Amino acid sequence: MGAKSVLAYRAGFRHDLTRPADREVAESAKLWRQRIDSGGAARLDDLTLIRFGLHCAISLGLPLQLHVGFGDRELDLDQANPLLLLDFLRSVEASKVPVLLLHCYPFEREAGYLAQAFDNA
Repeated sequence: MGAKSVLAYRAGFRHDLTRPADREVAESAKLWRQRIDSGGAARLDDLTLIRFGLHCAISLGLPLQLHVGFGDRELDLDQANPLLLLDFLRSVEASKVPVLLLHCYPFEREAGYLAQAFDNA
């Protein structure tokens, strides 16, 4: 069992990926639910909720799969460079679980560096 995130496709990696505060999560979840209830898209693109999901997976010790590099048309490719995950991978929390970098094109070298530099990547 593991967890998968499309963080790169929804928000990119150039963000603070620390665990959000409970009040932030509650407010973001409330707004997301309101959007859905009013007929809006259910697609999860809220960075706070995505970050919360990452940290929930880490807390459970689940291997974390992250899509990296080329993806759907909505992606900002410069935001999907796995080197933007350095602070996240250096964090004590993330270092406790395997982090699998999926796809990686055109960032194979960057992903290779991370795999060499971090025992869990």
